[in-house]
Amino acid sequence: MTDFVRRLACAAAIATLSFSTASAAPQDAIKLTQPKQSAATGDAQQQTQQAAPPAWAAACSGASRNKRLDCAVEQRLLLQNGQLVTLVRISIPADTGKPTLLVEAPLGVALRAGLVLQLDGQDSLNLEFQTCDQAGCYATAPAPPAFLDRMLAAKTLTVRVLALNGRPISVPLPMDGFLAAYGKIS
Repeated sequence: MTDFVRRLACAAAIATLSFSTASAAPQDAIKLTQPKQSAATGDAQQQTQQAAPPAWAAACSGASRNKRLDCAVEQRLLLQNGQLVTLVRISIPADTGKPTLLVEAPLGVALRAGLVLQLDGQDSLNLEFQTCDQAGCYATAPAPPAFLDRMLAAKTLTVRVLALNGRPISVPLPMDGFLAAYGKIS
């Protein structure tokens, strides 16, 4: 078992996170989860706490205010120790205006197998890894308009990769807030 898979399995077992997906994953797949927002129960302490930020964040940047901005919407999933598990980003570069998809996976994945993005356990998009550095491995591609349209209505985006030992890893990401975030950049 690779160090990556061991750390991933340990983090998944230790973390008391809850998130359910609509689809069943293979039994030997490792599922990483994110905490659900707690519902208000009338407790004064819970009533004064702020709501959790949306899972998807939008940002734009540029060289000047007079030029078109580069914009992106992304979601990062981190382990409790701050290590990145996965990042999914959709960018709209100022020069082309065409959405681009970037997915970052940690080191220790089978590069030739690529990765699969799956929406609500049905629609999927296969991506090939282009490069790796000390932070992780990256897959990029133009974002197909039909896949983006389905993302706007999806409840869960699952990133599926294979570890070097062939073990499947499934990372579900909630799509809460994606519609609003993408609306800000498109």
